[in-house]
Amino acid sequence: SHHVDTVKFVAPSLSGVDVSLEKEPLAIVNRLEFDTYLRTLAQNEGAEVIEGYFKSYDGQFAYIKSNASNLRIQAKYIISADGVNSTVRKAVTGTLPSRVLTLYAKVQQPLTRKCELWFGKDIAPGYYAWSFVHNYGTHIGLACEDESEVHKYFGHFCEKLGLNHIPKPRGYYIPLWKDDLYRKENILFVGDAAGQVSPFTYEGI
Repeated sequence: SHHVDTVKFVAPSLSGVDVSLEKEPLAIVNRLEFDTYLRTLAQNEGAEVIEGYFKSYDGQFAYIKSNASNLRIQAKYIISADGVNSTVRKAVTGTLPSRVLTLYAKVQQPLTRKCELWFGKDIAPGYYAWSFVHNYGTHIGLACEDESEVHKYFGHFCEKLGLNHIPKPRGYYIPLWKDDLYRKENILFVGDAAGQVSPFTYEGI
C-alpha cells in the first residue's frame, strides 16, 4: 500500500493547490488483498463465507447458486451490499441506483505522488478527473455529464497529463447519491447498492 499525505486540486486554469493530509494520510491499497483481509476478519468473528451468486428472493428464502450447489437461505434480514449493479436490488425492486459512467486506466508512468483532482468544463464537465499514485504507476480516470463524450474527454485528459500514448480505458458505473431506497421489508440496501457515496468525490468505501 501507499500512504498519501497530499491532495492536489487543479482548477480549470490548470493552476493547482496542495492540501496537506500529514495528520491523517490516505492509504492506497490493492482491492483484492484488502477485500480478502476483510473477509478473513469476518470469518475470524464467526461469519460463514459462501461464494456464490444471488439468484432470487421469494419473500422468505434467498436462492443462491454456489460452485457446489444451489442453496436456499432463510434469514431475519438480508443486507444487499452487492454494488452499483446490485442483483438483489434489481430482483426485489426492479431498479438500480442512479449512475454515471467513468473511464479509468492504470499507467506505469509515475505521474504523481499525490491524489490529484482536476476540475473544469474542458476537463470533465459536471464531474472531475483524477490522477492518483498507485501500486504500479498511476491510476487515472474521469466522468462527464454526456456519456457519449467521455472517451473524447479521457483522451484530452491523457494529453494534459503528458502521457506518451493514450491507454485503452476500462469503463465502470459509479452511483450518484440521488436515491432514497435504503430498505424494502427485511432487505437493507447499503453502499453502492443504495447509492451511498460521497456527494463530492462519489467514492463509496
